[in-house]
Amino acid sequence: MRHRTLSVMLALVGCGSALTVSGTDLKRPTPGTQAQITQGQCTDASIADATCAAGNTPDVAAGTAESVGTTGLSINGTIHPHGRPTSWYVEYGPTATYGLQTKAESLPPRLTAFYHETWDLNAGGWQGGMSGADSTFQPTGGVSGGFLRFSEPSGNDPNHVDGIGTLHLCKYVYPGLLTGANGTTMLSAGDPDFRNARVQLKVRGNSWQANGSELVWWTQSQSNIELLFNPEWRRANWAYTGYSLTPLLSSGKWESVEYRLSNDSTQWSYGGNNLAQNRPNYIYWPINESQRHLNNDFFHLLTFVDPANLPQGSIDFDELVVAYHNYSLLIPSNGGQLVSSPEGAAAATLTDGWRHGDGKTWKTVANPTAPQDFVWKFEKPVTIEAIRIHQHTTAPTKSVEIAVSSDNLSWTPLSKLELPESSKHGPNYVYGLVRPQPTTASFVKVSITSGYKSDAWGLGEIEVFGAGATLLPEDEPTPVTVDLADLTPGSTCHYRLVAVSDGKTYPGEARTVSVPATSVPQVSTLPASRITTTAARLEARLNPMGKRTQFWFEFGTDSKYGQRTPEAYGGLQITPRLAALPITGLTPGMTYHYRVVAKNETGTSTGPDMTFKAIAE
Repeated sequence: MRHRTLSVMLALVGCGSALTVSGTDLKRPTPGTQAQITQGQCTDASIADATCAAGNTPDVAAGTAESVGTTGLSINGTIHPHGRPTSWYVEYGPTATYGLQTKAESLPPRLTAFYHETWDLNAGGWQGGMSGADSTFQPTGGVSGGFLRFSEPSGNDPNHVDGIGTLHLCKYVYPGLLTGANGTTMLSAGDPDFRNARVQLKVRGNSWQANGSELVWWTQSQSNIELLFNPEWRRANWAYTGYSLTPLLSSGKWESVEYRLSNDSTQWSYGGNNLAQNRPNYIYWPINESQRHLNNDFFHLLTFVDPANLPQGSIDFDELVVAYHNYSLLIPSNGGQLVSSPEGAAAATLTDGWRHGDGKTWKTVANPTAPQDFVWKFEKPVTIEAIRIHQHTTAPTKSVEIAVSSDNLSWTPLSKLELPESSKHGPNYVYGLVRPQPTTASFVKVSITSGYKSDAWGLGEIEVFGAGATLLPEDEPTPVTVDLADLTPGSTCHYRLVAVSDGKTYPGEARTVSVPATSVPQVSTLPASRITTTAARLEARLNPMGKRTQFWFEFGTDSKYGQRTPEAYGGLQITPRLAALPITGLTPGMTYHYRVVAKNETGTSTGPDMTFKAIAE
């Protein structure tokens, strides 16, 4: 079995002795708060200017550390690079002198690549669901034409009952796993980076009764992608439980949604597996890696489904836009510069990050003559590894040739492409993709040599992927996370987050955290949500520590509690997850105390006391 090597999983001989991770340390932000991220002031044009650079050293802030069993930790933090190329790593060890560090990793490039699906023509390449009839394409009635509808009753997905629980699947899309244009979008040549991606969509509930379920983002990534569908494939499934769409379904109207997939482990719940199925295919992979290599599928689904009290109604989806990290070497913020193009051509749309749509494509003047040449210069020599060219919807190009040069004078042919004219799945699936032998170049030329129509030829996006460029990050606080492994149970780890910019290091504050000594559940009480005059939803962060774990909440009008919810199954994974239960029968205007309690065969844990106030009548 060959697994992609994880540079973040480093050995640690021992980390000292005990300091408990407090409930405050484990507390995650209220769902949805990560959607608001402040934008800075540096731009592509000003980034090299001394005025912009002055005082804009990276801001480094440590975040929560979460346990991964008794031998691992997920370390979280935030870095504001102020728009400048910045890398980072975590120093750690058994003392304040550390001694070990994770491999340095660059902050990803800007969120200037876009996937847009309208479902106006058909279901696109979106497929699946458990029963076959639960997710359907509706040709009319959406925001701008068609839309997707998910309807109950649906089939139960039991693959993750020992992780996050029973699921109901809406339709999903392959962004990179499959190898052809039929059924996959191949975002970023098949390896898209969705860390901190921005998600926008329209959603509508129809007589929706959640019955405890939550509509959330779902990511599935394969750690040994080179094996594709070989029986030894290994995939990690994660739910973004830092933001739920469920409250938006109650109005019965189209609601606009926008949020960020924060690269912070406390915002995610690992999907886990079902041990009874005896399937080793689902295996933990850190969220930083899973989102960095979103090569299998993504969608919104229902998690926390109670098979004895299923959701009812239907959910409609429309106008999905995901802005993710753009690794194309042709965009200006990654060092690409258009140096020549056909006369009169508005070629900037070829590298604007959008694959199709009004004002987002390019086409020739009337009745073109071949060839139509576009030449880009790289800021410094790069290694070209993949080229993807997207088709125009009404003026389709047929043949394309790609050449490279070191001086813009002498050219070496690299690849030829014949683009498909159309696809039954829609414009997101009409493209050509080639992976030549890695080639060093200072210039690349894309030549259109023929089209399917004589009056005009056109293209959507041109993307070139490879290595060697300096990629500018977003000018905003950027959540980062990394896993440490092979730690000593019960030891204390010293750690700090370090940023590197312009050859200088900028360490964050020193922190310590204990590695659990036993498999007693790790718990932390979280703020209550969906508070009404008589009801509320109590939430917690729970790590079952590899043992079958039950959890419940104690609550009451003082810290003696006096009431408790029924017990619920919390799984048996070694990773933290969101755990939540509703309570009813509250007195309007009354303040309530509550805490989470969890138990497994090793012992019982209680979270810290928290309070909320029921809404007054």
